[in-house]
Amino acid sequence: MLSDVWINPSLTDGLAAYDPLTKDMYFRSNDYISTLFPEEFIHFFQDNYYPGGIDQYRKNTMVGFANIEFEAKLIQDLLCVRRDGVCPALAAGLNKSSEYSEWIEEIGRENDHFPNYTELLQRSPNWGNYNYWDFLEDFKLKYPEYNKPTEPNLTPKVVNFLNSGGC
Repeated sequence: MLSDVWINPSLTDGLAAYDPLTKDMYFRSNDYISTLFPEEFIHFFQDNYYPGGIDQYRKNTMVGFANIEFEAKLIQDLLCVRRDGVCPALAAGLNKSSEYSEWIEEIGRENDHFPNYTELLQRSPNWGNYNYWDFLEDFKLKYPEYNKPTEPNLTPKVVNFLNSGGC
């Protein structure tokens, strides 16, 4: 359950945030709601979908934090591609960004459905033979705040939920 949405001009950790402890969303100003609400809503959904919520991935060593952040940005990229939009490649990393763009374009458009985790694991020379895990690791290199240990057992369950037509 979402508790509340707040405008907080003194927000220090970015322009928007979802707090899994209070179940509140924060935006630095009204100007950021339209562009940043989708990601914060995905975090809200992840928090309610993953057993134990997503706060467990922020604690102590932050193992799995990058998984959660990458999945949220990947979902936005895939949705954008499926709408035939000009997509910002939010989950693109440091060294494989052109391959990531090819990957997103191909897996996002090639099917009549939202891709599932198995499809995200496919490798192709079209995108450098990389897959979901390679792009996640590259994403961490670009964003130091997300460069935390990856949880190899934390697969993108929300991606599979979207694939199953759950929404």
